[in-house]
Amino acid sequence: MLAIAGKEVFEGMKYKKPELSVKGLVEATEAMAKMVLETAPHKEGELRDGERPKPLCSKLFFSEKHNWKSAAIFEKEVFN
Repeated sequence: MLAIAGKEVFEGMKYKKPELSVKGLVEATEAMAKMVLETAPHKEGELRDGERPKPLCSKLFFSEKHNWKSAAIFEKEVFN
């Protein structure tokens, strides 16, 4: 998805079509938002009460001290 978005941004700039570049940026942002919140499957009982599974990309995007509620707010805002 990111590769397609990158191609759209590039082609929009090359052919002077800003709407295509904007479309690519939106798609890239949506893909990153989905990656941020993607979690590994876990077995029942592996997580403590109230604990949420840690996203797969946590080390790529955030430090260990990141508040994952902020990521949920980011995702909601991106899709709005």
